[in-house]
Amino acid sequence: PAGVEQWYAARSYELGLEMFTLGPWLARKIRKDHGATEVRALPFPMVDPPTSGQAWDERDTVAFYVQPEKAHRGAELLVECARRVARGVDAEKRRIELVLFGSRELEYLRFDFPCRILGVLEESALRRLMARTRVGVSASFTNLALLPLRFVAHGCWSVELDLPNVTTNLPAHLRNAVRLVAPDPEAMAEAVLESLEQPPAVHRDDLRAVYEPHSWEACAAVVASLLRGGGGQTSDVGGQRPR
Repeated sequence: PAGVEQWYAARSYELGLEMFTLGPWLARKIRKDHGATEVRALPFPMVDPPTSGQAWDERDTVAFYVQPEKAHRGAELLVECARRVARGVDAEKRRIELVLFGSRELEYLRFDFPCRILGVLEESALRRLMARTRVGVSASFTNLALLPLRFVAHGCWSVELDLPNVTTNLPAHLRNAVRLVAPDPEAMAEAVLESLEQPPAVHRDDLRAVYEPHSWEACAAVVASLLRGGGGQTSDVGGQRPR
């Protein structure tokens, strides 16, 4: 978001420091906008290995990843989407629960549609939620959140924004499980309601093929290799090696 944080971040890109980014989108943007050369894109993490979760007929949840304190996570857009999904679920008499999670700020908010507020979840609770979720919804206006890849790993649909910061970071094998839509609440709600009908058509072999090079262990191995051998080309600044 624009403001003092953006200003200081931009200045740090110009210090000649070696930079690592999660996924290729941010690396390309920094190179293009700031002329930085020592930027290396790490694999975008797929935190969870593929898991089956509950059977589709037993899943009863649409999960919205809402963080009101972070402007780049599109909280207002997600709430407007959830409001429309709630109307659609009610009109079609679906037995689907809407869950909003991801922030302690949610505990201080009240919504004018039926939903359950879970706030910040421990890992075990988050995995239980995703195991019974049909559709996970997030809205990334800067670098892609980790949640879309986690939703897909647990057999859910992911609904996300059709923006370069999302599409550039998505591994090709996951495209069949991610509904990319314009940042518009009507379009997002329509994608959610359509996705409730049947599970995503992504093969477990494709999920495993993505997970192996995108696991935390694989990402850590890339960082380790860069730290062991990637510092030689970093330029000096003020007579000292950047750290």
